[in-house]
Amino acid sequence: MPRIFAQRTIRLAPTGIPVNAPSVNTVPVAAQTTPQGTAKQFSESGGNVVKIADVDTPIITTTVSCSVGTVEVIPNPATFISYNNTTRVIVSGSVANVNRALNGMYYRPPPATDVTAVITLRTTDGLNVDTDSFNVTVGIGTPPPPTPQPPVNTVTSAKTTAYQTALNLASANISVYDADTPSLTTTLTMTGGACGVSAAGGASVTGNNTGLVTISGTQAQINAALATLVYTPSAGFTGAGQIAMSTSDGSLVDYDTIAITVQAPVGAPVNTVPVQRSMSMNGTQTFSVANGFPISVADPNSTSVQVNMSCNNGKLKAVVTGAANLADGFPPKINYAFWTAYDTTSLLNVSQNFNVIGLFNFRNGGNGLGGGAASWPWGAGTPSPGDVASVVARGQRVVVIIGGYGNTFFYQTQQESDALLASLTPFINGLGGAAAISGVEFNNWTGDPVGDYATQLIYIAGKLKTQYGSNFSISFPVKNNSTANRNLMLAMHNAGCLTWVSPQYTDNAAYKTAGVPKGQIDTWLATPLPTTKVLMGLSSNYNTTTDSLTIAECTREWDAAYAANPTLRGVSCYNAHLDLTATSPNQFANTFKARFDTAMQTGAGITGNDTNSLAISGTLAQVNAALDGLTYKPNSAFTGGDTITITTSDGTLSDTDTIGVMVINA
Repeated sequence: MPRIFAQRTIRLAPTGIPVNAPSVNTVPVAAQTTPQGTAKQFSESGGNVVKIADVDTPIITTTVSCSVGTVEVIPNPATFISYNNTTRVIVSGSVANVNRALNGMYYRPPPATDVTAVITLRTTDGLNVDTDSFNVTVGIGTPPPPTPQPPVNTVTSAKTTAYQTALNLASANISVYDADTPSLTTTLTMTGGACGVSAAGGASVTGNNTGLVTISGTQAQINAALATLVYTPSAGFTGAGQIAMSTSDGSLVDYDTIAITVQAPVGAPVNTVPVQRSMSMNGTQTFSVANGFPISVADPNSTSVQVNMSCNNGKLKAVVTGAANLADGFPPKINYAFWTAYDTTSLLNVSQNFNVIGLFNFRNGGNGLGGGAASWPWGAGTPSPGDVASVVARGQRVVVIIGGYGNTFFYQTQQESDALLASLTPFINGLGGAAAISGVEFNNWTGDPVGDYATQLIYIAGKLKTQYGSNFSISFPVKNNSTANRNLMLAMHNAGCLTWVSPQYTDNAAYKTAGVPKGQIDTWLATPLPTTKVLMGLSSNYNTTTDSLTIAECTREWDAAYAANPTLRGVSCYNAHLDLTATSPNQFANTFKARFDTAMQTGAGITGNDTNSLAISGTLAQVNAALDGLTYKPNSAFTGGDTITITTSDGTLSDTDTIGVMVINA
């Protein structure tokens, strides 16, 4: 009888050379039987050999499994064999040596049993997978019911993503399949990052946007979720990451991995400093291009940096260059207030000492629009384009606030996000567009994020920045010390979307206790978020003794937080109207404007000027302008050696250098 084998076709390029040809299994086509309790051999000489072929990959891995009984392959020194004589044998090596192990392979049925065993051959060359099965009938009893088939994962080849850049795997065709089980459970275990999916297709998702995500449901529901898969590297992680994917039907499991390489950043900041300087006691040493002793910084990876400088026995003073903004387009210290449409005062009456005003609130609730769309709810209370233009002309920035108390929203689908964007655009444009409106604030401070919120917020932020410019701000007042909100803000920061966040410390008697808001700000900064991304949400009802902070309690907490974190971005005031009606009108705005003027020494991004600990934040041009002409003045009557330490950070990498100064009594 002639031997009959399964046939495969390999696609060839015009040159005749295979193009990424997959491995091909050959399994018996004719029925295979064996008496009860008797092993069945598969060999070339027996006309029923099991073998593989691969025309362009020298090393392959074949897994031979059986639904009942055991499989035993023939060992040879050049082949790596695992779990021989079990239900699942793994054979790795060259094509020739793997075939040597398969030629003469035995299937051993369980004793005293009539069964139909399914033998499955799964071969991979690292990029492609070929899976084939055949049956062996043992004995002559009534055929058993069909043997359960294992699930099968389809995964993508190795991927690469840039440093701190999310990798969207929506087009990678990652999926699961099971021939006989409709509902499955897929578990994703991440190395070096976290994964998020959308559950909009109906799957049950736990651990979303973490390092361990479980997706349960029908095959269609799981595949709909996997079609939205996004891998986000952990903060600071570079190198070899991985998504390990296992799918179970309750009894059988398939396991595969996706290798992900997270690239290192382009390069760290670089300081240029002069050699040791000598100077006279009670004199002043200037570092500038003009005198040949410049200090400067460069960064191939970022356009904005923070420089921290210190000395032990003197004072450092940077050059004050005016009121330029930081790289995100906003002042180094933000004094921010909400203006509400139900205020009895015009937008023009908000104190000019608030340099940012939020228009509260563009709502998605109760507007009759649905689908994620939002609208301004106040009718005649809508701010006029003329008033917005006037406050912008006097130097204030205006943002639109979406949400608010009782109007929180957690978008789960792109359709909802697109509906929001479509309703938001005419409102912003009606107030003057990007020339008048500087950003959007998402006000969900009464709740924690749920579901696939981060993915949708990143999508919305990207669309807004594309439409209105890269400095169009995205900010959040959030529920004070919520871990879920901290993780959400870190995800936004890592995606390059977050301009600032303001944890709110209002309307709670616990916040009146000395050190509580300051301690929680410390927790936020340990997330880690840069200090330039965090405002302190302090609103004052002035002289109240119940659940709101007095102005003295507000300043007490700010001063403590600022002393520990001099580049903390600023404060937000919950309601400008309360400030206007204070015993001393505009008490909050005036108090913090005065504090910020002192802290900044009227220069952009400079804190601690003329002290022994100096910080400069801003674009490279702004920082270098402040450094060109920097002076060191030793303490009165000090002589001897001092050291100026300079550390430049771009939020990810840093460079530290020192300048020796010898002070002599001359």
